Amino acid sequence: MLDRIVEKSKHVKSTSQVTNYYSAVSCVSTGFGNNAGRILLFSMIEPSIAPGKIRPREKEEIKTPMKPIHDEYQLLARDLVKKRLGLDHFIFGKEGHIQHELATTHFLSSYTGGHLYHYFMFNPAFDGEHLYFSIYGNLTRECAYDVNFTCRLSNGLSTSKFLIGDGIREDRDVSLGVLDASQSVTVWF
Repeated sequence: MLDRIVEKSKHVKSTSQVTNYYSAVSCVSTGFGNNAGRILLFSMIEPSIAPGKIRPREKEEIKTPMKPIHDEYQLLARDLVKKRLGLDHFIFGKEGHIQHELATTHFLSSYTGGHLYHYFMFNPAFDGEHLYFSIYGNLTRECAYDVNFTCRLSNGLSTSKFLIGDGIREDRDVSLGVLDASQSVTVWF
């Protein structure tokens, strides 16, 4: 299967031939209906067509590389949490497409309680076994869906932030689509 994916990716000549994964995630989340679940997203190239289009950073945006270009992925991630869905994103870099705008797209995995797997310059001969065990661990790991929690403290103490997976939350009440056994929640005072 891995060889077929690599072979198909060699024939992609432009990003317009690639399905926009923003739209694909929206459609898949609608297909879940009222059921909680987990979405595994595999991508090689960033979306270059609307909605969710990733454009090159402008000169003043280069100074703040960790700031998202736009908030469409954050809004989509919040919608996934409302639908009780988590998303695990597998990103494969290839020659000519080695940069990914993770500051903008990471919300899909971090905000929903999922994981982000980034294979820079993916090579099946070297990365195939690691990918196999990442997918296997992801599918066999125990997890809870539709997670909501509030941190209550003694008088005089207050929380400032929650560190969950790959993201920081500043909400008092935290909701996640998925929380699995390999994740932890850190509370900052």
